[in-house]
Formats: sequence, C-alpha cells, structure tokens
Amino acid sequence: MSDVVNRMVAAGFGLVTVVLVIVAGRCLMLGVVVTDDRILVRRLGRTYRIRWSEVIFIGPGRLSSGVASLTDMTIPVIEWQRPGDRKSRRTELNILGGYGILGSGPRLTERALADLGSRWEKWRAENGPVDRD
Repeated sequence: MSDVVNRMVAAGFGLVTVVLVIVAGRCLMLGVVVTDDRILVRRLGRTYRIRWSEVIFIGPGRLSSGVASLTDMTIPVIEWQRPGDRKSRRTELNILGGYGILGSGPRLTERALADLGSRWEKWRAENGPVDRD
C-alpha cells in the first residue's frame, strides 16, 4: 500500500515540477517589445501582437484589476482595434522589464510612455492616418 502512495506522491511532485518549469520559462519572456511595425506584449497567460495601424490611443491609465488596482499607480495603456472589430480593446502594460527598472531619470512609466508615443508618432508620420471605417 505505501509503495502505491509513494508512487502517487512522486508523480504529483513530478507534475508540479513540470508546471513550475513551464511557468518559470514563460516568466523569463514577460515584457513589452517595440518594433517598427508592432508592439509585442507578453504576459504570463497570453501574448498580444498589436500592429501600429491598430493603435487608437497610447497614454497613462490605471490598473483595472487585482490588488494593485487599489493603489494610485499609473501605467501605460494602449487602446487598439483590429480591422473588422466593432469594439476596441484596452491593454495595460504592467510588465515593463524592457524599460529597465534600475534606470535613472524619469520613472519607468514615463520612459515607456515617451518611447511608445514617439514610436507611434514616427509610424504615423511614415504611413499616414488610419481609416477605421
């Protein structure tokens, strides 16, 4: 009987280990990556690929869920809409590892907003306004 229990416990620990390794690997990839044609937002459970042509608004906002939403913290927010969608989407950029937590000067949020805003303006200058109809 104890041999069966030991095998079940070992299998349980093995399963937990596999899940933790997968989550740890995903955590290493979290963040925001800005390129010339899109913004890549990698979260723990989902990755968003937002083309510059889909962006409606980039600016400061507040967290909408979780314990941190009770604070007065400001974060970058992107409002965007896919072609053919009737409703826009809101993505909160709460994982800003690519902007360097240890950097000096303006706060992390301010650096991210400045960079995203300048990249968006550059894209719009090169490609013109987007017709959303």
